[in-house]
Order: sequence, then structure tokens, then C-alpha cells
Amino acid sequence: MAEVRGPLVLGWLDFLKERFGEAAVARALEEGGVKRPSGAKEPWTAAALEQELATINASLDAAYAENGIGA
Repeated sequence: MAEVRGPLVLGWLDFLKERFGEAAVARALEEGGVKRPSGAKEPWTAAALEQELATINASLDAAYAENGIGA
């Protein structure tokens, strides 16, 4: 199973969300068996996608604030 991580992937996800809609992206992630970065076992939904992206972005912001890298 694939894992979703990293800023480049986030850019692609943003593009896909704008092009196809969050629900379609979440459905594709679920159908593709993509693990949620947080390790949560619940299925992908539009709300779960937004939460995962918000968590990743917060982590990158924190890394940048602490080390000057990561964002």
C-alpha cells in the first residue's frame, strides 16, 4: 500500500482536490488502499482528507518555526 507524505505530494493533492473535488480524491485514496499519514484506520472521506492535510501542514510549519526548514 502506498503512503502519502511530503510537500510535493501535498501540491498534487491540492491540484487534484481543485480539479476533481475532495470527495472524489478521498474516494480514490480509499479505493487505492492508501494509508492515512496519521495512521488512523478510519476510511478516507473529504473531512479526513482535510484533517490529514491540515495536520501535515501544521507539522511542516512547526518544523520551519523551530529549525528554519520544513515548509
